[in-house]
Amino acid sequence: MNKKRRNKLIVLFSVIAAIILAHYIGEISRRKPEYPGIVEAEQVKLTPGLKGTIEWVAVREGDKVLKGELIATLALEGPGSSGNAAVEIVSPVDGVVVSAPFKAGDGLSPDQTLFCISSPEKRWVRLDLDESARDKVKPGTELTIKAPEVSRDFKGEVFETRDWKEQTSGGGETKGIRAKVRVDDPERILQPGMTVMARLP
Repeated sequence: MNKKRRNKLIVLFSVIAAIILAHYIGEISRRKPEYPGIVEAEQVKLTPGLKGTIEWVAVREGDKVLKGELIATLALEGPGSSGNAAVEIVSPVDGVVVSAPFKAGDGLSPDQTLFCISSPEKRWVRLDLDESARDKVKPGTELTIKAPEVSRDFKGEVFETRDWKEQTSGGGETKGIRAKVRVDDPERILQPGMTVMARLP
């Protein structure tokens, strides 16, 4: 191969490489940013309000409950009860028990949480974002929510944002915004605790 032909090949390869690189850079620039998030739901905490003892418990963590369902009975004492009055505890919402730390015979103080129940009726996706996303994600911003666990995409809209900060292990501080996204999911496919990705349209 003579020198002139070799130089031509080098130029050709350089042009091809430049075209491929430009295409790759263009794809990256057109790609919309994605943000990791987690599905959350409204949680209802039940406290006794008075000192007492648990007599009977019907549910455990992970159990589904219906609004009005009897889930425990207590023997309460102190102002507002006549002696050791038996009190029935019912679920105020349809949902899932996410915390039930007590068993029959356990004593209670007035402010202890007996049960924590997650209500699937009110769900959202929480996004913890760095400062670079502040101008991109605001109330009213529409997002696509990608849920790898169920291989589905959902439409979402930001309805709340607020500042957040946390301490790093090195003693520094990380700042950003926390956004809540309302998701169009009438079938209730997204469940609390699922991890998702949110992408700008």
